Amino acid sequence: MPSTKLRDLFVVTLLVAIPAHGLEIRVQPDDHVYANRTEGRHSLYELVVHGVRLHNDSSEALQLEWVDVRASDDDGSQVIRRLLPRESRGAAATIEPGADLDFGAIFLASEFAPTRLEITARYLTGADGNEVATSIPVLIHEAEEGYGYPLQGSWYMRGIPSASSHHRWSLATEFAVDFFKVDAEGRISDGDRVDAGNYYGYGEPVLAAADGVVEMVIRGMKQDRVARMRRTEESEEAYSARMGELNQRAMQEHGLGGATGNLIVLRHPNGERTAYGHLKSGSLEVAEGNEVTRGQIIAEVGDTGDSPAVHLHFQVMEGAAMRSIPFRFVGVRVLSHELGSWVEPDPAE
Repeated sequence: MPSTKLRDLFVVTLLVAIPAHGLEIRVQPDDHVYANRTEGRHSLYELVVHGVRLHNDSSEALQLEWVDVRASDDDGSQVIRRLLPRESRGAAATIEPGADLDFGAIFLASEFAPTRLEITARYLTGADGNEVATSIPVLIHEAEEGYGYPLQGSWYMRGIPSASSHHRWSLATEFAVDFFKVDAEGRISDGDRVDAGNYYGYGEPVLAAADGVVEMVIRGMKQDRVARMRRTEESEEAYSARMGELNQRAMQEHGLGGATGNLIVLRHPNGERTAYGHLKSGSLEVAEGNEVTRGQIIAEVGDTGDSPAVHLHFQVMEGAAMRSIPFRFVGVRVLSHELGSWVEPDPAE
């Protein structure tokens, strides 16, 4: 699922302001960040700060020198990333009165389990140097109970939380995964891709990952596959821009459903939620308030919403804020932890 689709939809996080000497550090999220342990022999802890913004609430211009983003543990281990003004979205060192300087999302990785994240900014007022800092806790989410596999048979799971995942850069979908059904040659469809029925995963049953209650249902969404297809001789940039406009119009017209397509959200006894997105039109078998059991068929895999190909979007969320959190499956064999990409010959070369 593209990163633009659920940004600020499942979760609305206020930016915390820490004033000092006229400069405020605003961080998103403001309460805590999750560090995710990567799979494989060489495990690292990765975390993303989804927004670092400096606000000048003074009456004079401030000159930024640098911003340090530091992750540390209780034993004194630390990793630091220094940001310079040219790395901001404004690429400027001067912050005018009332203006912001935005660094966007920041990625860090460490060989230790961090417990704290500190952000320090150094700036000048005239000839005087000043520093302001704030910190938030870093959590390692250790799921007490794993979730069941939401599908039947073998599927290609992608969008796995890492720096290369489009999910990871959106707070709302940070730890989500996508499932695609492929054949022995790695293809996801056989025939004209304008017809969703030619995709191997289309109409496959979607299963509840745990016992729970249906908390949210979005139904009635349909897909325009012709509009979703990349046109002949359309550049990647032009296609991306057109999809952005299409998604924006869909969300203006349909709200959350314009992004997620047909959607089911289940609330579980532990307070967490699971979400199942892009479901097939007319396939939803549950309604809000229904009780479900683990392994129960609740819908079918589809392509509705912001979905260029048939697949299932799955994620686990914490509390009523519905913020994406790390999770683990049980009863599933992962055949390879190596991340990869689909490749095919380019007819233009």
